[in-house]
Amino acid sequence: MHKKLLFILIFVLIGLWFLYPKILPLLFSHLNQVELESFGNSFGAVGDSFGALNTLFSGLALIGVVISLYVQSRENDENHKYLQEQNKYNQEILNKTRLQIELQEEIGRVQNFENTFFHLMNLFKNTSLSIKIEKNGNYIYGVEAIESLLDDLQEKFKNKGSRKYIDIYEDFYRSDLYKHLGVYFKVLYSLLKYIDNSEFLDSNKYKFNRQYYAGIARANISSNELNILFYNCLSSQSKEQFKPLIEEYALFEHIPSDSEWYPSYYVHEYSKEAYGYNQRLIDLWNKYEEDLKNLKNNGAKPT
Repeated sequence: MHKKLLFILIFVLIGLWFLYPKILPLLFSHLNQVELESFGNSFGAVGDSFGALNTLFSGLALIGVVISLYVQSRENDENHKYLQEQNKYNQEILNKTRLQIELQEEIGRVQNFENTFFHLMNLFKNTSLSIKIEKNGNYIYGVEAIESLLDDLQEKFKNKGSRKYIDIYEDFYRSDLYKHLGVYFKVLYSLLKYIDNSEFLDSNKYKFNRQYYAGIARANISSNELNILFYNCLSSQSKEQFKPLIEEYALFEHIPSDSEWYPSYYVHEYSKEAYGYNQRLIDLWNKYEEDLKNLKNNGAKPT
């Protein structure tokens, strides 16, 4: 619109400049011959009037240039504003695309993790069910086999004499448990270690963390298995690597808290976090901790 008006203005000015010599005589056509002769003597002054007209047109041309520059500046501002809005829009599209890519990558990582996790879970459950021992000439499997092994262990605890529970367990592990439960312990350790190594699960982008998947694993461990696991992870073969995972993921939260097979000094061997919300064992842990402090304050050594 501004350009159109500018072109009309320039066209009118150029037309006036060319028509000026023809229009001027018409202005004096009403004069008689004498007057014209008199005017002719001073007509040279008329030519000089073109100088004034040229000055006028030069001024008008300058005004036109200024108007043109102003219009161009307005258009540049509009173009700049449009480019800014376009860049902002493109940036928003780019950010959304990047977020979608990151989300897809996150989903891919979670899917890969869960595929392996549930594969290990199935392997763990199948390993538990496949435990086989011979009892009175017959084979028993799975839960019954683990219960029978626990009965044998607890029978040895009853007849321990002056020996420590953990020493009795280690002898029993080498003589019987290893051949029956060795693979079972290795699979459970691999499952917990796989969860522990998957640090991306603690990202705020994902609603499930490592504790969530450890809880799934914990829910698939029976009380009898926990009873055996309690002493296994205090033994020399598991204390260094397996025990920290038990503590990190509170695997003993559902361990039977009324069992007589958990002396307070063994309960205290684990960190308090190992028992989760198992209040009875936490209270037992706290009492033993307080007893230790009292003994140290009295100058005695804990036994």
